Order: sequence, then C-alpha cells, then structure tokens
Amino acid sequence: MKTVHEYLCEIDSEELANQYMADFPPDDLEWLSHKDMLIGEYYDHRKQAIRTFIDKLRSIKPCQSEDGETKIFIAYRIIEDFCKDVDFSMVYEKELKEDLSNAKFYSCILVPHEEILGYYVANNKLTQHYLHKLLSFLIHEALIIGFEQERREEIIRSLEEAEEQARNHPESVLSMEEVDQMLHEEFGYIPDTDKETDEEEELRGKAGEAQMKYSDFSKKMELEELLRDIQQGSANNKG
Repeated sequence: MKTVHEYLCEIDSEELANQYMADFPPDDLEWLSHKDMLIGEYYDHRKQAIRTFIDKLRSIKPCQSEDGETKIFIAYRIIEDFCKDVDFSMVYEKELKEDLSNAKFYSCILVPHEEILGYYVANNKLTQHYLHKLLSFLIHEALIIGFEQERREEIIRSLEEAEEQARNHPESVLSMEEVDQMLHEEFGYIPDTDKETDEEEELRGKAGEAQMKYSDFSKKMELEELLRDIQQGSANNKG
C-alpha cells in the first residue's frame, strides 16, 4: 500500500483541484463573503487556493501517528438521496487483524496534516476506483483546521469547553425547537413545521434502517478484501 502523501505527489494537482471543486462547491455563506467578485473570478481564486494547498501538503514530510499504529483509509458504499454513493473512513490495521467483525471506522478530523499524510490508502478495487475523490475528501478534512493548521488548537479547545458545558450544565443544551427559534430570531430562518403521520415516520425509519444495512454490508466486504490484501502482503514478505 502507498501513503496519502505518495498519492498526492503522483496525481496531477489540476485533476485533484477539479475533483475538489466538484465535490465541495462553495456554499451560500461563502458566496456572500465574496460578493464583490464575479462568479468566474471567485471560482478561479478558490481553485488556485486549493492547488496551493495541495503543493503545501506535498512539501510536508509525513510522520508516523503518535500511537505508532498503522492506519488505512478505505472506501465503502452508502446510499445518499436514494442513489448509490461512496464514503471514506480510517481503520486500524491492528483492529482488523485482531477481529474484523469488531473493527471500527474512524474520522481524521483535527488530525495534524503531517500525520494524515503518513496514513495508508487501501488497495481495494473500490478505494482505488475513487482515489481522486478520497484525496479530495482528505484535502477538505485537512482544511478544517486551517491552511497552516492555525485553527486546530482553537477548535479542540472549543469542543472541550462545549463538552464540559453540556456535562456540567445539561439544562443549557438547546432542543431542536430552541435552535430553530434562535435561528429564526437571528437570521430570519423559517423552521420546518411540517409533521409526519405515525405511519410515515415508521416508513422513514425502515428506509433509514435499509440504508444502514446496505452500508454495513459494503463495509464488511471492503474490510474482508483489505484484510486479504494485508495477509497476502505479509505472506509475500515472509517468502
């Protein structure tokens, strides 16, 4: 298997930037914050920023994760808006070898850039098919903590404070109705007051269960393929 950094250095940055722009188009708030620019101008500006970030990631020396564990990114199928789609997660090689049925899927949000770059990418057929999309996803995850990782400590501190607040003052946690009301007062948001019948709610629950079953089946297949590849690689090294 190759690392994220190796693939980033191999694949054309223009292709990756195009993939990113397709996967993560600007939202309304982003457009509003650049309303002084024409749409085409902002598109070019944003795309250039992504190319610059890709070049920055390429220049970083990958490092091993703090816990010393081998971590691997893998793709699996999901259902999104009633259509076939794909999602990505990270798995621990150790957990996979110990008990595939209990191997967990992890996020890489807030992980330092140099560590993510050292993670491996599965050789699975599905993961390789969506390689550009995986790298686009990882670029997006890396950008959450900032171009220079300047927001990482701030985000971690905010999450810890919010967790402590919820734990020590549960009465301060807002309900969805209270959140809707706050958004309405501050931003003019019109809450959705439509109510389902009991039968509709039950059917929607069954649809959600079917989506989860589909995703879980795909995860199991992909983990089995990944484990076979790891075992085959170990056997070849011994040989």
